[in-house]
Amino acid sequence: MNHRPDREELAILDTLEALGGGEAAAGAGPESRADVELLGLLPYGLEPVVPSPELRSRVLAAVREHGRAREGVAAEAGSAPAPIPFRRPGSGTAAPPRRAGRWALPLAAALAALGIGLAGWLSLRLGEREATIAALDRELAAAGERAGRLERINAELDAARRELSHRLALATSPGMVACPLKPMDREYPEVNGLLYLSPGGGPWLLSVHHLEPPPAGGVYVVWFLSGDAPHHMGVLAPGPDRSVHIAADRMPGQESMTGVAVTLEPTAAVERPTGPTLLFGDQRIDLL
Repeated sequence: MNHRPDREELAILDTLEALGGGEAAAGAGPESRADVELLGLLPYGLEPVVPSPELRSRVLAAVREHGRAREGVAAEAGSAPAPIPFRRPGSGTAAPPRRAGRWALPLAAALAALGIGLAGWLSLRLGEREATIAALDRELAAAGERAGRLERINAELDAARRELSHRLALATSPGMVACPLKPMDREYPEVNGLLYLSPGGGPWLLSVHHLEPPPAGGVYVVWFLSGDAPHHMGVLAPGPDRSVHIAADRMPGQESMTGVAVTLEPTAAVERPTGPTLLFGDQRIDLL
């Protein structure tokens, strides 16, 4: 009995014929391959039906026959048939695989730029640190100089304090005698002095105030007068405050001393007064 194929059978047969012509379509262009793929997807658009036993037997026999035909062609060619790639509709041509090496150069450039930036930042920070260290060294040196000046000032203050204590103790000792010195030269009207004498030829102290520095080529010399034999007792060198103090532990010939004088001499090596007299005193005042 002749069987007339229905619509579903015709669609299946068309599909099988399209699959059978895949070998010819493999060498065709992209449009032919797309048609084959489209035909392969047609059965998915039909409504699902349960095939009859006869149709199922015919389909399986056609599939087996198609498989044997492909195996024969592959055996003759010496290689396995190439599988037909499956692509979903609308997926387009597959993108070529990305190469991992394409990011190597940009990544290396970015790392190099980062390294250069880091090196520049470290260099800047190192320069700032060196500048800070140099500034601290300058401050430390300045602080050392200030400390040195303070030490010298403290030493000078200690010496002045010891001298003042010595003069105070000498001036307030029992039996101390004072001898005021008065100006004798009109060019030095403000200069004045005071001589402290201890009894028995002991320590003495001479303080002179408002004494200008000597002129060039001159020195101030102190003389203790005792008859015709003056005693050279030292040189006066006034400081910035125009004051000067000299002292000694012994005074020779104090018992026969008739006065004290300060003269301006050309040199400190003179043996007798030769220059003008600035100060003179011959009166004694008992203090205690």
